[in-house]
Amino acid sequence: MLYWECRRRLKDLREFRDLVCTYFSNLAYTRPRRPPHEYEEAQRARGAINARLGEVTYSCALMGHTMTVAYSPSPLIGGFSGNVNLLANIFDLRQFHIPPSKLIDGLDRAIGDYEREEQRLYRRIFNPFFWIGWLFLKILRLPFQILGAAGFDSQKMENSIGGRTIKAISGFVIFVSTILAGIEALHSLGWFDSFKKLVHSGFRHY
Repeated sequence: MLYWECRRRLKDLREFRDLVCTYFSNLAYTRPRRPPHEYEEAQRARGAINARLGEVTYSCALMGHTMTVAYSPSPLIGGFSGNVNLLANIFDLRQFHIPPSKLIDGLDRAIGDYEREEQRLYRRIFNPFFWIGWLFLKILRLPFQILGAAGFDSQKMENSIGGRTIKAISGFVIFVSTILAGIEALHSLGWFDSFKKLVHSGFRHY
């Protein structure tokens, strides 16, 4: 994940949390076992929540937050018992006797992880070695992405023995080509002799 994607996902999570708070703050609970009445503000928030739900679920999963809690009904009531996904059941939490604060706590934890990740990724922007490695990996994965666009299972092909072999050979070729291109650039700039002296002096010092 790059810094800009992390920043976008963090912004989406914060806005989603606000929508969740707006929704649950604009409900009227009339009868114990009946769905709550949604005021107009809650109805608008519900539409926006549904529109963002898939992306928010994916963003939470990227940080390792499954957003699930264990649910066990009262023995007198019986019924479903197991893990409940708070996002998938956001509008049915009441029937599981799960307070909205559980969902908000989970979102806050994901937001905190994204805030820390954003700081780390921002520092990485200024590391030239990261960008060299990132470009290198992009070039290696390009053939598999093309095959994926053509309808093949690119993930399976990339992780196969043949795929890893192709990536290793391609990586070696790109590495050698980069070195040769660098030597050619030093020659064209007239810096090659100075570079050789610098390398030799370094070896002698070692």
